[in-house]
Amino acid sequence: MTLFSTHQARLALLLFLCALMLNLLGNAGHSLWDRDEARFAEASREMLATGDWVVPRFNGAIRYDKPVLIYWLQGAAMRLVGVHEFAVRLPASLAGAGTVALVFLLALMMGLSLNGALVAALTTMLGALLLLIAKASTTDAVLTFTVVAALAAWWGQRRRGFVWWRHVAFTVALAASVLVKGPVGLMVVGLTIIVEWLWRWFAARRGAEAAPDEAPSWAAFLARLLAGVALFALLTAPWAWLVYQRTRDAPTGEFFHVAIGHHVVERSLHPLEGHRGPFFFYLLDLLVAIFPATALLLMGLRHGWRRRADPRLRFLWSWFVPGLVVFSLVSTKLPHYIAPLLPALALMIGLWWSEVVEAGEEESVPAWAWRAGAALMLLTGLAGGLGLPWAVARYKIPGLIGPCAAIATLLLLFTSVGGGWWVRRAARPAVIAWYTGMVLTFMVMMAWGLPALEPIRPARTLVRWIQQHAPAETQLLAVEYQEPSLVFYWGKHVEFLGKSEADKVLARLGDTAHPAALITTESRWQKILEKARIVPVSPKITVRTGGEYQLFQRGKKDRFVVVGNW
Repeated sequence: MTLFSTHQARLALLLFLCALMLNLLGNAGHSLWDRDEARFAEASREMLATGDWVVPRFNGAIRYDKPVLIYWLQGAAMRLVGVHEFAVRLPASLAGAGTVALVFLLALMMGLSLNGALVAALTTMLGALLLLIAKASTTDAVLTFTVVAALAAWWGQRRRGFVWWRHVAFTVALAASVLVKGPVGLMVVGLTIIVEWLWRWFAARRGAEAAPDEAPSWAAFLARLLAGVALFALLTAPWAWLVYQRTRDAPTGEFFHVAIGHHVVERSLHPLEGHRGPFFFYLLDLLVAIFPATALLLMGLRHGWRRRADPRLRFLWSWFVPGLVVFSLVSTKLPHYIAPLLPALALMIGLWWSEVVEAGEEESVPAWAWRAGAALMLLTGLAGGLGLPWAVARYKIPGLIGPCAAIATLLLLFTSVGGGWWVRRAARPAVIAWYTGMVLTFMVMMAWGLPALEPIRPARTLVRWIQQHAPAETQLLAVEYQEPSLVFYWGKHVEFLGKSEADKVLARLGDTAHPAALITTESRWQKILEKARIVPVSPKITVRTGGEYQLFQRGKKDRFVVVGNW
């Protein structure tokens, strides 16, 4: 018996292609965002350039932040289509589209109606956070895909009986999650399985439901466990052993000692790089992360809690809540950390749609729930409609006036129109208005908004000028402005110097036999020149170009100069 009908398989493929088009839209039209995107992209580029596919490096130094799979994927994409932004974002875009198709198929496996499965898939496709990470050269979209793949395979085993190919798929997905982001995927999947099993066991003890199906024999259980562990080790251990051997004598530390000790343990206990937040941080984050389905989320959560004894909802709660608690307890907080949990909410929304909207039971939902959802959507639209013009005025970015006005108008329009339908319990037209509005807003942002920012983003513009005007053997120096995207666009080692190293800067520029270019702020260059009263400066050392650029990481503008000695 086939798992899915031909019609369902074609719909899954269509959803994948639609999601992929959205994920790829505009990816070549705007430069890399500092700092995470650029670090991942450059480490992948260095793997491709050096042929060292074992030890990730950034600007020649070991990069301990993440395991190797994301660099393999991005490096392979660059080898296929070239070294540019589109290539390094391609794996995330494919993973995001794959997650949409998997959510649709998992929804069907869970018994949702076809329309309910479509709503779950579209919520995954258009959710603000999942859409964002599917367009970034980071690990989050690939991690989310591996988590959904593992849990879909596990659900299939639970509901349809054990088969070896699903066991293999489950193990491969877990191994991929570890190779892409360490223990995070294992934590989410493991907690889901453990909590769901305990919940089911306690329910059986209380007589709330029938006892679980008969467990496999000890021989069968051990065979499955050993096969899974062996396959997991086969997929993960070779790289782990090689990177350990290659870095155990490294001056900066053995790979796993730093990667786990600093980037996992220390990140959990202390907020790194100022990324802190209260315990309830992710509860507020959810309202924006799942937009434009915020109103549907309220309905899905209410319905899911009332029907929590349903095995499907128990599975989804076990997927979402334990992971949310762990992420909330971790000291370092960033909005995208909860991405692997969002598909559970999309499926909960799809289940509500199947059992309430499809059944014509909208009147059973109290009026306050409809009004609250509409109010939240309208507040989000107002925040965008008022916040975007304020940001343009605050940072004085004239090129953004047009696209921000269009985005603000669309946000206000589709949230208010959809909200009007929603309070009248007309779920279908409301969702059509919200989801269509999100697509239009996203298209304006990618086709107009982000390209309008490029003239005021310094890295790619300044590096390209140097590449066009300086000798081919020029070395790039940077003081004060030291964002990782400089390394990616330069394509070679960049020498980052401290603010107090004026003597070294002048000495390097003074060696006019070896061409060098310095990127720094105008004010910093003036301070460096003060040293020239003591250290004579060659007349060749002059400012070659410059301009005012926006520093989005610091929330301010500054004037930059390129100083050359050739």
